[in-house]
Amino acid sequence: MKRTSILIVALLFAFLCVACSDSIEDANRIPINDPVNNTSEPVHIPTPEPSPEPPDEPKPLFDMPPLPNNPPDYGIFKNYIVSPEPVTITNDAFIMEIPANTPYHIEIEQKIMECINWVQAASGFSFHIEGTRFNNVRIDFSEYGAYGGEFGIVVNAMDYIFDVPAVEGVYLHELSHTLQSRLVNINHHPFQEAFAILNSAKVARDNGLDFLYWHLMKNNYSYIGSSDEAGILSDFEHWYRTNEGTWDTYLYGFRFAVFLEEKYGDDILPELITNYSLKMGVHTSTKSEFVDFLVEQTDKSVFTDFVEWYQNNLELFDSTPFPLVKDKEVIIMPIIHDTFQSFTGSENYELDNVVLFDFFDSHAYANFKGLNIFGISGLLTINHSATIYSYDLHGTLLEVRAFDPGFHELSLPDASTLIISGFKSDFWFKPLFERCYTK
Repeated sequence: MKRTSILIVALLFAFLCVACSDSIEDANRIPINDPVNNTSEPVHIPTPEPSPEPPDEPKPLFDMPPLPNNPPDYGIFKNYIVSPEPVTITNDAFIMEIPANTPYHIEIEQKIMECINWVQAASGFSFHIEGTRFNNVRIDFSEYGAYGGEFGIVVNAMDYIFDVPAVEGVYLHELSHTLQSRLVNINHHPFQEAFAILNSAKVARDNGLDFLYWHLMKNNYSYIGSSDEAGILSDFEHWYRTNEGTWDTYLYGFRFAVFLEEKYGDDILPELITNYSLKMGVHTSTKSEFVDFLVEQTDKSVFTDFVEWYQNNLELFDSTPFPLVKDKEVIIMPIIHDTFQSFTGSENYELDNVVLFDFFDSHAYANFKGLNIFGISGLLTINHSATIYSYDLHGTLLEVRAFDPGFHELSLPDASTLIISGFKSDFWFKPLFERCYTK
């Protein structure tokens, strides 16, 4: 009995030990389905993917020019002023009236002074003639075409936009008319226009205005011929004596004057004006009286000599391409007229590492005229591979695009600045007004 009791106690103790052991093990057991704490299998905890680094801006082959320092929006011009009231500019040389709400260049006074000094130097004449009523030059505004007379000149709103290359030509041409008119009244339209054209061309030649010189000598009055050229040349003296003022006045008055310079020297036109002034004083003469004087000063055969010379030198008046613009920075400005909208200036450029095109004031001017601004759009033909960088008005890079040699259409939304970068070559760039701006 005693042995039985001991056995029972032993079995009970063993049972309790096993139960206790199971209870401890249960308390420390890790559930097999717990993915975090289950140490029976290694668990891979995913680490967050690193945020992608912004792509590096492509490194240009050449040093890039500084970007323009633009105003914050197109409601403000960079190089122009718009006054809510009329503006009067007065100095010793000229007095100028600019209408209210008309953009004009911030350096317009200096630029016009430059033109005044240039035309005087090229001709040898002066606006201030002792013993006359003329003191300074008036520059008035007209909604129509520009013209010049003894009082001064008249210009229109586009002639305040001095970043358009041909604008200087307007001032030079009309101021040349004023110079000649103050010295003597020559009642002969072909000669008057020829003097204004060639005096302006001398200014352009002597002051590095290559585009303007090409425009005057090889474009505007040169390669276009009259439909009645044969009739004009058949009796050129009669035409020269009787012409009443048509486009042919400019074309053949210019060509005859080029001949006079070729045969009688670069200063023949100012000499004729000076000598005619000494002969006539303030008196008005007829066309024939002036032509008779011109024959006296040159040669009786001057008109037949011209026809022969002209027919032997037609290549002088052949059309030639736009001259290459070699500027590193080009300011683009538009022509905005009721019947005509475009950009003006050369379309042929020399690329020597980089060229920057600044459209900011063009966009501001379009905004001022109530147009919607797309950005920069145009046509490009390039002879060598190049890279184009476009930037918005704040200088933020919008796009970088590589171009192979050939013809391309550019469409750069929101762009205000365009940089073309590449090895030395020529290229043709024509901005398209109707794509840059819409109503």
